[in-house]
Amino acid sequence: MDTFSTPGKPPSLGADRDARMIIERTNPETGKVEKIEVPREHWENDAYKDFYDHTTKIAGGPEAITPEKYPGYFKRIDEMKNNNPEHLTPDQIEHRAWAEEHNQLFTDKNHVEASRDNSDQLNQFVNGKETPTQVTPNVVLTQQGKSQLLDPAGYAKMWHEKSDVYARMGNQPEAVAQSQKGIEQYMKIREGYDKQGLNVPPMDRQTTKAMELISKAPVGVDATPQKMADLNKQLQTLGFKDTNDALGKVAMQNETLGFAQPKGLSSANTTRISINGIDPPPRDPTDGTVIR
Repeated sequence: MDTFSTPGKPPSLGADRDARMIIERTNPETGKVEKIEVPREHWENDAYKDFYDHTTKIAGGPEAITPEKYPGYFKRIDEMKNNNPEHLTPDQIEHRAWAEEHNQLFTDKNHVEASRDNSDQLNQFVNGKETPTQVTPNVVLTQQGKSQLLDPAGYAKMWHEKSDVYARMGNQPEAVAQSQKGIEQYMKIREGYDKQGLNVPPMDRQTTKAMELISKAPVGVDATPQKMADLNKQLQTLGFKDTNDALGKVAMQNETLGFAQPKGLSSANTTRISINGIDPPPRDPTDGTVIR
């Protein structure tokens, strides 16, 4: 098992982890050890069960896990029973709901909380054979001014899901914390585009102010119900329905990165594009495979 976090950021010291299963091997061309993901459908059910079995013991056993102590867990079980497109068994639902309650996610590059640009996995044709390999995530290269996002719409949806999953659970402080990470990454990408002589459509006043409020909002133990209520009220004065509405629309701001144009040649210098209902430009329908 390998922990995986936002590319380019140092690992968090928090107890929660995004984790993936990998095979470590030596690349025959470079001689470097690389990590190759195993698709999660082959192992995630076992991983969620193991996490459940180990950590429920730490929590005091099944008798200590009650609706009074873990209301979010039991709420999530009910939600998953009523909406179960993966046809999970009752035990699998309990295992996943428990993991969500404790911010534990088992993932791979195709997960809804992942994106093509964040992935460090790429299939390459080497000597006529398709071979998985580990590469520098494209988002890191973009922030360095060496590339552009391959899929701005997918990248935006990823950050939307990262905050929305906690909003659905009623964990507003963690939803805000995820949005803060997304805003930080978004601003780094804008800097990377600027290094390449590209203009991204400027943010409108509403979006700019919302980002400022969210970035400064308290999280963790400092995010008291009163402070979360204050943030909600401030965002409503800007025209958002509530905090979750603002988090979602701020995340979707990443879609505007697809409208970047060379400086001096684009209306991106002056045109403000709304974050409501953006239609991204046509994309090259490639699957990410590189032929060498």
